[in-house]
Amino acid sequence: MNTKSLCTLVFCLPMFCSYAVTIQPLAPETNFNQIHSGKEFCQIAMKDKPSIQACMPILNFDNNFQISALEKGGSVPITVNTNQSYGFYEAQAMDSITVTISNLQSHKIIYSGKSLNMQGLKCNGSYCVPWE
Repeated sequence: MNTKSLCTLVFCLPMFCSYAVTIQPLAPETNFNQIHSGKEFCQIAMKDKPSIQACMPILNFDNNFQISALEKGGSVPITVNTNQSYGFYEAQAMDSITVTISNLQSHKIIYSGKSLNMQGLKCNGSYCVPWE
């Protein structure tokens, strides 16, 4: 897969629809390396997608450790590789989701709590903070 590509995954159940987007590693010539906040990530990823009503991104800014993100009620954690971003998207308006972030090497939970709409979390192998 080309590192510039935007890979979109759509998961739909009869009464609920959730979208997920992964932005691959950033090449210097892409506009994604200019993202400075979760809000900017969401604005770019949601552009021209009116069915998406909420966006909770995760940025792994660590150079050494992969992290995993599991949305409350989810069954399969999402791996967020080093220096990559991942977005949880919802088709219904909501203020936040509850997510658990773990360091994949140590298998320790580094964050468990809310990820806010249009803000998300910025994480490394040890901790997460709001992506402001």
